[in-house]
Amino acid sequence: MGFVLASAACSTSTSASIEAARSLFSPPAADTAVLNPAYRYLRVTAGKNVALLVLGYTDATPGPGTEVWYSASKEAVRLWQGRIAGTGGLKTDWHSVRFDGAPSWRSALAGGARYRRLRDVMPGYATDVREEVWVSPIAPPASSSLKNLAPESLQWFEERTVPQGLASGLPAARFAVDLSSQQERVVYSEQCLSPDFCITTQIWPATPTRLTAS
Repeated sequence: MGFVLASAACSTSTSASIEAARSLFSPPAADTAVLNPAYRYLRVTAGKNVALLVLGYTDATPGPGTEVWYSASKEAVRLWQGRIAGTGGLKTDWHSVRFDGAPSWRSALAGGARYRRLRDVMPGYATDVREEVWVSPIAPPASSSLKNLAPESLQWFEERTVPQGLASGLPAARFAVDLSSQQERVVYSEQCLSPDFCITTQIWPATPTRLTAS
């Protein structure tokens, strides 16, 4: 996919995760790879490219923590509550992403919510890019790249950004969230790092769930 992380947190568990990812497959075999149940996997697409990333570790950040996922080449995607919280080596990279007042998914069910996001972007050395983000529940979409799951089995949300200052607008992001337990889990997302570069993420393998907001 072309992810290359310039610097990665180094630990025994992270190194083992990268080795697990390296042994998986060439990209065309991503959806049929035999997975080691000792690891957690994330299916990521960028255009027609598909890769599986392995969970390296979880940072002790507020809420569920920030998950750091690695590819076979030490490429990385950081996710906080399913939202992109940092990347390394992509066509466009986000660094130092800060979320100010981001709501839980359940709290956005009744009428939506908003928060502020700050991020640094490469290439271009854009720092402190500021956006207001609006979150709202939406009906399951008629089309998506979600695989092996019924869209209606998940609660869907849309996030739209209102750029501030010199920031440019991004396409709307979509998230499919499992609310079948007290723990909110983003199963699938579509997020753009620039107006012309978007990725999807999906917890893999897909596990059927039952929709409930209670």
